[in-house]
Amino acid sequence: MDQILEKYNDVSAQNSFEEKDSKEYMGLVAVCYFFSFLFFVPIVKDSASNYTRFHANQILTLFIAEVIVGVVAKILGFIPILGIILGAAIGLAVLAVVIVLIVGVTRGYAVRLPFIGELIKLF
Repeated sequence: MDQILEKYNDVSAQNSFEEKDSKEYMGLVAVCYFFSFLFFVPIVKDSASNYTRFHANQILTLFIAEVIVGVVAKILGFIPILGIILGAAIGLAVLAVVIVLIVGVTRGYAVRLPFIGELIKLF
């Protein structure tokens, strides 16, 4: 797990975080990663914090990716047996990514989503 976290850790973003923000908002951010439709909550809580802005962007990116992947899985679901297997595999892959992100938050890393973590910088 540590190798994955180190590989996708954004050290410059991590160094910009204040330690008090990391400790104060860690639980909130972890819950928002699990329920990604709550991507706006960290910004509402503290819009001046680099920590909450970074994670709100990552959660928003995750949410958009989950919606796209969900639509693809739904379309694949129409294929009799293959659709069910691919849909389950996609769901487990998304769950694995969410777990890695939550573990990264609890260990103090600034983990970017693989491949798409740089796409959205809204906040």
